[in-house]
Amino acid sequence: MRLYKLKDDDGEIVVVAGLQHFSLKQIADSGQCFRMTALPVSDGIKESYSVCWGEHHVRVDTTDTPEQFVFHCTEDEFRQTWYRYFCLDYDWHPLVQSGAVANTDTFLTNAIQYGGGIRILNQGLWETLICFMISQNNNIKRIAKSVDLLCQKYGTRKCDRGIEYYTFPSPPALIGADFSNLGLGYREAYFNELFLPNHASDFANWFIKVHTADSYETAKQLLMMTKGIGNKVADCICLYGLQHFEAYPIDTWMKKLIDDIYSGHFDTTPYASCAGYVQQLQFYYYRSLKKTKQGGC
Repeated sequence: MRLYKLKDDDGEIVVVAGLQHFSLKQIADSGQCFRMTALPVSDGIKESYSVCWGEHHVRVDTTDTPEQFVFHCTEDEFRQTWYRYFCLDYDWHPLVQSGAVANTDTFLTNAIQYGGGIRILNQGLWETLICFMISQNNNIKRIAKSVDLLCQKYGTRKCDRGIEYYTFPSPPALIGADFSNLGLGYREAYFNELFLPNHASDFANWFIKVHTADSYETAKQLLMMTKGIGNKVADCICLYGLQHFEAYPIDTWMKKLIDDIYSGHFDTTPYASCAGYVQQLQFYYYRSLKKTKQGGC
């Protein structure tokens, strides 16, 4: 991977060349993030996405040149924020590909060929906690809508190079907040309880314990002590928020997949260090197959 610092009409940009196994569309559709929005494209641009994380924003373009991407930000912003967010320091693709071949897993081999541009994003504990509490028994479109409404209501409106966005609310902003009219449904009660004003110190202490837990198992156990966080949601938070790559979230889609493809049992042992990436590949590929058979979403 090589970086080139250039300038356009809006200021400094970073061109990343030689970035393998990276697809903006696949990441946006993978179900792990809810603040990536497709933008209109111009000549020489295949895909363009507005990406929000915390208080940060960047536009990222896929160019006509293979393995070349444009980040509309300064080099410092790219290195300090987006390099980390997109987890560009490591590529699980070769490891999983060789493992799938070694274990004669044809489905996983096809899945990595189909969705090998997915990356496990490093979204931080706070944002994943909120987003995946919203996610339970929900679909991606509705989750994204609720997250957007939450940001509009309790975040800060900003503009980055002509693109308007809202920052993700800070923890203090949600203490005693009104969670109605956000499309949360029954989940609203979980937020009301978690962010009661007289429980603020308890929440802060619990959050610190989760963040500093010495293992995946400990972090997951602590997360599941809170109402609204079950097994699947806890695994998602551990994977996308705490970088516990051994987490393997199982939702309704994954239950169907394991029954359908693996006769009711999938052994993650051969992929212990990257089970979460394997789950993303399986989920993305299986869901696409079912949508194709059903004639749409």
